[in-house]
Amino acid sequence: MHLSVNNSEHVGDGVEKFIKATYIDLMSQDLCLSKVEFISSCYSKKLFTDYEVPFPIDIQNSTTLRQAEFFAGRLASNLCIRKLGIKVPSEIKMDKLGAPIWPNGYRGSISHTSAYAAALISRSPNIQFVGIDIEELMPDIQACRVSKYVANEIELSILSASLESYSERVTCAFSTKEAIFKALYPYIERHFGFDSARIVALESRNRVVLSLNSHLAKLHNLPEQYFVEFQSTGGCIFSKVLN
Repeated sequence: MHLSVNNSEHVGDGVEKFIKATYIDLMSQDLCLSKVEFISSCYSKKLFTDYEVPFPIDIQNSTTLRQAEFFAGRLASNLCIRKLGIKVPSEIKMDKLGAPIWPNGYRGSISHTSAYAAALISRSPNIQFVGIDIEELMPDIQACRVSKYVANEIELSILSASLESYSERVTCAFSTKEAIFKALYPYIERHFGFDSARIVALESRNRVVLSLNSHLAKLHNLPEQYFVEFQSTGGCIFSKVLN
């Protein structure tokens, strides 16, 4: 992924120190992806007021980094909303687990790290599942420690055809499954474990096939197979689901 400042989607002079770059992809008239690269140390609470981004009380009471990440994520979603010309309420509220509540007819997903935020929003009747996730590459020690909870050796072996390092493979397994969770959450409305979705094939260099646990799929009347695109760049794994 290459991020670049897009002058046609200028976000305002006051945010220029905080926002390093933006990227907007109008994938169709009903689908938009936006990514924001930001500098958390340049964050100010005043940004919420200046750019009319709602500032929930639980976010106000959180750490400065959490506030910066939340603002960047909502800014990314606003860029998509503006690009699509969507007329929605100014406040995208959150449910009890912190997931965005999108207006009827829209599906969306937001993700962020300490330096990147991304949003993916669709109003296409042909796209039922929308999920996006960004993960910073795990240090080797962390990857070794958590790998057994994230993916089995067969899954990691599948990813080895595309990703060289063990850290990338574990982080990618984590990220692609997180993207699936976000895409399915509106239908399941609860957390489910990493073992509920398995990487079963590498369809292309940057696209994997995941299979949902058959019991979970039947219980919620969901498909078992999903395609997830991923990219390793800038020290992060970016994953997205559009099914």
